[in-house]
Amino acid sequence: MSRSAAPSTTPRQTSVGFVFEPCNRYPGETAQLHIRCDIPAGARNLVLRVAVPVELSLSAFTPPDISGQVVEVEASDPQTQTVIWYLTGPFLEDTRFELQCSAQIPFTHDHLTLSSEAAVFDANWLILARETATLNVIARASYLRFLPEFFESDDLLNRFLMFFESFWAPIDQQIGVVENYFDPWMTPRNFLPWLASWFGMTIDPLLPEERQRTLIQRAVSLYQRRGTRDALREYLEIVTGGIITIIEHRANDFVLGEKALLGDGIALGSGNRPHTFTVIAQLPPASSSGLSPKEESFLASQTKKMIEEIIESQKPAHTTYTLHIETLEPENK
Repeated sequence: MSRSAAPSTTPRQTSVGFVFEPCNRYPGETAQLHIRCDIPAGARNLVLRVAVPVELSLSAFTPPDISGQVVEVEASDPQTQTVIWYLTGPFLEDTRFELQCSAQIPFTHDHLTLSSEAAVFDANWLILARETATLNVIARASYLRFLPEFFESDDLLNRFLMFFESFWAPIDQQIGVVENYFDPWMTPRNFLPWLASWFGMTIDPLLPEERQRTLIQRAVSLYQRRGTRDALREYLEIVTGGIITIIEHRANDFVLGEKALLGDGIALGSGNRPHTFTVIAQLPPASSSGLSPKEESFLASQTKKMIEEIIESQKPAHTTYTLHIETLEPENK
């Protein structure tokens, strides 16, 4: 067991964490018990009890390295063995204890699900924190079901197949949840560029992960509306995290009616420029701490270049545009 001062983020209350690693094991193998106990400053006379099934043989047990603390191991009932720590204290600061024990798994012909519990009690034996951990013991190789029945009595073959089964288990788990790899909010981060390529999109790796996932999620909707003002605005807002305004310049002097005339006086667009629009990008202030003026200028130029590339790829080919970039004022803290 090791002791360390808990970081400032540790809650000022007693808590306990307890897990088996890994949670699936085979007969004869060793599983690790990981126990973590957080104790706030000022606490005293606490008891940490860990109840472990008698099927597990505890080994590599290390008593606490705290002066004056007492540890006992007892059999509380025929089915459970209990490890008890008396943490008398007082503790002058928030303290975290971490313990790792080894447990030998027995040989068995049946699948077992072994549950253990760690709990912290006060001086009046009231539970302050509790956590349960489960260990699954897989006694028979599932691959035996693919062989003739008489092979099930062959222990050597059973252990031999278990070796391959444990090797292929992670791959089987991936196949079992393969649909999650096609979900932009479930797929691993390194799969995002691959998933984006399915929609013909190229994701900037420097883009925050949440924006990458949002962009992929809305890829179909953006593609269906490609070339429209709303789609371009939505695309830019996802990528930049800013406020995008798009103004289309329409003709004000071309009105059909009795007095409509065709000639030199007819002009489409703003300033005799047909099919034009203006993009106003109000971007959040960039975190420029530690950047030199030259680096800040380079960062701003790269942002402008990225916006221009997006507009060029999404706008109708016959249109032209003007880009204005503004920086939003930082929110008052």
